[in-house]
Amino acid sequence: MIKVGQQIIERTYESVLIYGALFLFFFFICYPLSAASRVLERRWTQA
Repeated sequence: MIKVGQQIIERTYESVLIYGALFLFFFFICYPLSAASRVLERRWTQA
């Protein structure tokens, strides 16, 4: 994803927009996974 983002930036020179979109994409993928792992870790340590 980052490589594609860099290629788009080279063509359009809109780095803030592209990096912002990449940030949002990764955030919406990683944050729920991180939250789910915290919940699972709490459940496993209490068991």
